[in-house]
Amino acid sequence: MRIPIWLIIIILIVGGVFYLVQKPKQDKALQELKDEGLYKERDKICVRQRHTFYSRTIDNLDVVYQAMKKDHLEEVKLPLDYFKTYSDKQDGVYFFRVRTALGGDKSGGLFLLEQVDSDTESYVYQFYLNTAYDGKIDSLSLACNLILTSLENAFKSLDSNIEVERKVNEFS
Repeated sequence: MRIPIWLIIIILIVGGVFYLVQKPKQDKALQELKDEGLYKERDKICVRQRHTFYSRTIDNLDVVYQAMKKDHLEEVKLPLDYFKTYSDKQDGVYFFRVRTALGGDKSGGLFLLEQVDSDTESYVYQFYLNTAYDGKIDSLSLACNLILTSLENAFKSLDSNIEVERKVNEFS
């Protein structure tokens, strides 16, 4: 079965118009989140990085989690993005499960926040993407950005001398 070329052109035009109408709305919504301190301009590589936080004063991961603003993460509705975030704790590790709009249970990913042992005088915490359910890592960059910004703000509110190291994770 062949699809007529005129039908393909119409679909592309409608998709292009939709994007051009929604993109300014998306930009405005992101600017509002940025103005509220809930979003930062970042490279999309942030979703592929392991973010390691070093603190000399924060000795408990629960304190960090409690300091995070999380209400805006539960359901994010933007013109070009929609996802839900569920957080939970198991065996001392906080899980952030992200479900994106398309793909049902097989879309989204799992981010982890954990305290790790260290040979230094600092307490060490790591935040990273553990699993992308459908393999589409870059589609999780906005969710990662919002969770990471909330996490960074929590650390900074608890320890003004917090240090952060970022390394790119390899995914297969």
